[in-house]
Amino acid sequence: MKNIGKTIRLLRIQQGWEQVKFAKKLNLSNPAVSKIETGFTTITLSHLHQIASVFNLTTAQLLAQHNTGTANERDECAEILKNTTT
Repeated sequence: MKNIGKTIRLLRIQQGWEQVKFAKKLNLSNPAVSKIETGFTTITLSHLHQIASVFNLTTAQLLAQHNTGTANERDECAEILKNTTT
């Protein structure tokens, strides 16, 4: 679960949410969300549950996304970013 932040970032980007908007949805500061997405902070179970809820997922579904999506996350993020800027 070390890189769950990458999965969270990917899901946020897929929703088309800027980090600031996502932070507001979570009632967290933008720097707090940044630390979660980059792995600079350990995510608490309550935050994990809250994040899953924002994506209309259960915590188990969020973790399943993480377990199946980690191999290609960097490429997927790059592709999504490319498509949103063009």
